[in-house]
Amino acid sequence: MTLPVLHTERLVLRPVRDGDAGALFALFGDAERMRFWGHGPLATPEDAVAYIAAICEGAARGDLLQWAISPRAEPAGSRREPGSGDELIGTATLAGVDEEHRRAELGVALRCEWEGRGLATEAVAELARHAFEDLGLRRLTADADPRNAAAIALLERLGFRREGLLREHHRSGDEWQDGMLYGLLRAEWVERASMRK
Repeated sequence: MTLPVLHTERLVLRPVRDGDAGALFALFGDAERMRFWGHGPLATPEDAVAYIAAICEGAARGDLLQWAISPRAEPAGSRREPGSGDELIGTATLAGVDEEHRRAELGVALRCEWEGRGLATEAVAELARHAFEDLGLRRLTADADPRNAAAIALLERLGFRREGLLREHHRSGDEWQDGMLYGLLRAEWVERASMRK
């Protein structure tokens, strides 16, 4: 499957490319950044190259759709922070895409220096829109470490509902981590979208 390029007010969600390996390693090789993830950090730059290959294989199968998040280029003199429109500052993911049951798991990651600007919320909102409107999915889930207050706030802000606690769901190094399960149905997304109009 070829991923479409998605646009928001401040972001471009585009397919991950070979040239993104360095930026992916900066993102997923950061042990502090990965403390709430279900796997440890990438150990070497070569791991980032292998990760890109896995992303491409998942897209070809259609069950792992992972976009690079890049800042939109802004014209000179704009009041918004300019970006190249090409630099990978994070990723937005639909994993475990199940066409029969019309569901997927949503995930987002941003480099630390880009946090606190509402960009993750913007990316997740566009990814949810794409999942429900363009792909015809009926359900999205997300798994957040209960200690990750920022991720939980983001999900709840977008209408995801807490559905349960997955005890000792992930192992990161020597630590077993719980996962807070959140879900959002297409009908709920449509209702929220109609209320915003």
